[in-house]
Amino acid sequence: MFAWPFAKPQHLLDAVAALSVSLSAEERAALEASYRPHPVVGFE
Repeated sequence: MFAWPFAKPQHLLDAVAALSVSLSAEERAALEASYRPHPVVGFE
């Protein structure tokens, strides 16, 4: 068994629960789309 010795129990439960998440084809495509960085604003 894989152990995270410093993780809080709720973090482990959340990670296990994430295994049952199901995404639609459209949601997967949006997550897999190439990221286009945006220009940094507010700095000179």
